[in-house]
Amino acid sequence: MLSSRDAVAYARADFRRGCPAADVAEKLAHLALKRHTADNVTVVVVDLGGGKEGWPEHKGGGGGGKMGGGWNLFGG
Repeated sequence: MLSSRDAVAYARADFRRGCPAADVAEKLAHLALKRHTADNVTVVVVDLGGGKEGWPEHKGGGGGGKMGGGWNLFGG
């Protein structure tokens, strides 16, 4: 199994190395299968253009809603 938090961490690292979204998605799918996922695997990766430095970490506040605050849904 691959948690959302782990998937985001792997994707961030790959984007910071300059990997395209398609390669990041393929790597995440292979990683999920390697970890013996028990269900179908679907990966959607969207590069929002944070650049090599990535987006700044969000420290709470902001948008609120069910996910708990702003645009960085998985914390940092």
